[in-house]
Amino acid sequence: MRFSKHLYLSPNIRHPSVLKRRIKRGAGNLSAYVLIAPRDPDSGPQFEVMHCAFLQQRYYKETDPVIIGIAEGRWEALLLCRQIIQDVWDSTGTANARAWLSDRLKDEGIL
Repeated sequence: MRFSKHLYLSPNIRHPSVLKRRIKRGAGNLSAYVLIAPRDPDSGPQFEVMHCAFLQQRYYKETDPVIIGIAEGRWEALLLCRQIIQDVWDSTGTANARAWLSDRLKDEGIL
C-alpha cells in the first residue's frame, strides 16, 4: 500500500507517521478509517472509505491501494470525504473526484 504525499488527516490524529506505520504493518487500530483512491479513473466509486483492518485482506494486499486520507472514526472519515469533494469543487467546478484524484496522484508520481 502507498500513501499520497498530500494525505488528508482528521483533526484528532496526533501522530500520523506512527499511524501510517501501524496501518502498513497491520497492527491493531480500533478506530482508524482510511480513504482509498479509485483504481480506475473512468468508472467505479469516487473513492472508498473503510476500516483499516480490511487492508489485511488478500485483495488489498495484491492490488496495492493508494491511501489518500486517514480518519479517527467513521464520522470523521465522512467529514474527510466532504472536505475532499469541497476541494475538488473549488479547484475544478465539478464533483468529479475520480479524475481530480487521478491527476493529482499522477503529478505525485504514484500512478
